Amino acid sequence: MQRLSTGTEPCTPPGNSEYEVSLFGPGYGEGVVIHLGSGQWAMVDSCVTGRTKAPAGLAYLQRLGVRPEEAIRLVVATHWHDDHMAGISQILAAATRARFVCSDALRCKDLLTLVAVKRRLPASGLGTGVDEIRNVFDCLRQRGASPDLAREGQLLLRDPVRLWALSPSSEICLKFREAIAEELGQARFTHRVPAPPGPNEASVVLLMETPSHHVLLGADLEVGTHGSGWNCVLESTVRPSTRAAVF
Repeated sequence: MQRLSTGTEPCTPPGNSEYEVSLFGPGYGEGVVIHLGSGQWAMVDSCVTGRTKAPAGLAYLQRLGVRPEEAIRLVVATHWHDDHMAGISQILAAATRARFVCSDALRCKDLLTLVAVKRRLPASGLGTGVDEIRNVFDCLRQRGASPDLAREGQLLLRDPVRLWALSPSSEICLKFREAIAEELGQARFTHRVPAPPGPNEASVVLLMETPSHHVLLGADLEVGTHGSGWNCVLESTVRPSTRAAVF
């Protein structure tokens, strides 16, 4: 059985055989909370409430009486734009047993250097997204854990549902790293850290397969050209062939 939620319904926890997708967002930014079945949850991106500045997804689970340290299996950062990252490090800190998933574009040494450099050099237009990534990596280091790096065709979960990453492609990951390397080369001379171009192109699109329905989470992925964006998803030979009924 499936339930779709806007996050405003009475807080009755879904049953073990129910799959629920709840979308939260104040109009700028959004986060998705997914009940995977059997009392297990995934958190995709994050936004904060206007009043308390707490992650909206965590507040929802608290209203349901769900313990994040026991129930959250996955925390996914689809891309590092500010409007999708606010509060995600707080979610990961609360979800002590969860795996953290992000785009394989974040794997490159140059982007990790960008996060570290943020601590000691002035930044140019980076915003809170980099702070959240830094806090996430700090949390993972304290746990002795590493992020799971998503690419097209990667199966992130097998049970209780199948959760696939449909992007980014290997080609766009390489282009993203090359662009960041070029920008960091400029930063050596200007002592300022510029924002890397086009994070939406390296965003992680997710496909959730339940026994009767499939759900597509688009993650602000752009149309793109050959080898990038939605064109890459459509052209992929490694993605599942199933079609989503909800997106």
